[in-house]
Amino acid sequence: MLERANARALVTGADIVVDCTDSFESRYAINAACCAEGIDLVEAGVVAFDALVMSVRPGFCACYRCAFEVPPPADARRSCRDAGVLGAMAGVVGSIQALEALKILGGVGLPLFDRLLQIDGHDMGQTIVATSRRTGCPACAGVAAAPSSA
Repeated sequence: MLERANARALVTGADIVVDCTDSFESRYAINAACCAEGIDLVEAGVVAFDALVMSVRPGFCACYRCAFEVPPPADARRSCRDAGVLGAMAGVVGSIQALEALKILGGVGLPLFDRLLQIDGHDMGQTIVATSRRTGCPACAGVAAAPSSA
């Protein structure tokens, strides 16, 4: 089971982490571990017809905690258990995550650094939201600026 206590050990040595966990707690733990280890991260989430994808290069761009400083209140969250996960949306998002990972590892294209992709599966609408590193972020503020290879 992934927990804050073991997240760093789980990511250590990876070239990149592709996260598709289903809780804010897991996402924050993976993000913090990747920032601490300097490991690139491709983050995504799907609930029903809605999805988001973002890529993180610690020390270079906004991390997950920069984009989502605190989780929404429990009573405002749509959970996978209640709203479901549409398998086709998970497939679309998984393909986007794979593409992001290949772009980052290959140093080609323009990964979603400092950008969050939101997808509405109802009409296939896509919105790009700009993000930026947040001064004082508990996950990445102490990470030195990294050179960009993308």
